[in-house]
Amino acid sequence: GGDHHGKLPFEGLKVLDLFWVLAGPGATRVLADYGATVVHVESSKHIDTLRVITPYQFANPHPEGAGGFQSANANKLGVAIDMHTPEGRETILDLVRWADVITDSFGPGVLDKLGLGWETIHELNPRAILLESCLMGQTGPWRSFTGFGNLAASVTGYMTLAAEPGGVPSGPWAAYTDFIAVRYNALALLGAIDEQRRSGRGQRIDQSQAESALHFAAPGYLDFSVNGRVLRGNANEDENYFPHGVFACAGKDRWVAIAVRDDRDWRELCAEMLRADLIPRRGERGLVTSAVVAWCAEREPGAIEGALQARGVPAHEALDTAGLYACPQMQHRDHWIECEHSIYQTTFVESGRIKLSELEPLRPKSAIHFGRDNEFVLKEVLGYSAEKIAALAAKGVLT
Repeated sequence: GGDHHGKLPFEGLKVLDLFWVLAGPGATRVLADYGATVVHVESSKHIDTLRVITPYQFANPHPEGAGGFQSANANKLGVAIDMHTPEGRETILDLVRWADVITDSFGPGVLDKLGLGWETIHELNPRAILLESCLMGQTGPWRSFTGFGNLAASVTGYMTLAAEPGGVPSGPWAAYTDFIAVRYNALALLGAIDEQRRSGRGQRIDQSQAESALHFAAPGYLDFSVNGRVLRGNANEDENYFPHGVFACAGKDRWVAIAVRDDRDWRELCAEMLRADLIPRRGERGLVTSAVVAWCAEREPGAIEGALQARGVPAHEALDTAGLYACPQMQHRDHWIECEHSIYQTTFVESGRIKLSELEPLRPKSAIHFGRDNEFVLKEVLGYSAEKIAALAAKGVLT
């Protein structure tokens, strides 16, 4: 771990983490970073989607080398249990009895079908918190609409809002609502844990990715309800900032983001472009955009970033993985942590998302691999005998 000035806030907290992909595991990692014992359950029989998403170590598509999976699950204990088997279910129930917090991000009703639903959990462990994170929520006519965050982004309108004017729905990139829900999941857990510590009571949390995402479209809803205006796709442009976008630069697939906030920024951009003639013509959006596009196309993104930042204009190169690793700000913040890896000797994971002034988060020592901590969890946490563990392994439960 890091250098600690005192006890970590979640030391002693026991978490059964049935989350998968991203919207969930990133939240329980926050708890693990600050001392919680988090047992992350997966199975190679139903492989975690995040294990088959780039980037991979050495660009080699291998489930043990998926960077996103390792970063979302660092500092956790990793076990492989097939909970669809009777023996696997019983093992999960033993972990339910042990846990203070239980989390899952399956579709609504999946835990119930496995005999692991809220009623069972609450009966076995009345003080346990259950957080269930899914696309549309656990109840209602759309509860069965399941999938990943790109689908929730479609339902909530973001695919249209990020499109070109008049174009087909096309963005934002990736599972947008996952990156929102992970933060709401963390906040919900912190609130429930605080209540549990005060009263000793558990509770069930129903976290909808779609509802979380709607908060970030609030200005559009307000504009419609007050002014009757419908928010429409406008690519990377902004209602108030202009020019505002991501522009192609010299070289292959190299880009720079520029955001001009006000007249001062605009004058500085024109000065850097040697286009003082454009200063009074900022309102001519087509002309201005064409000029910025042509100027960026002849220059390296890093050079544009440096020149505009020196003038106080917000600008930054759009970085690829290698560029992010080399970024001096990321390096200064110790964002990339090298740890042991069972196949590649070492790998890198991202640091904890939250830095506290008085406490350092734990530093991951080794990357998770399938069943890495099976023996420790079953023997030391649950008290299983060596014979029982061997029997579970022989039946194919621990895989």
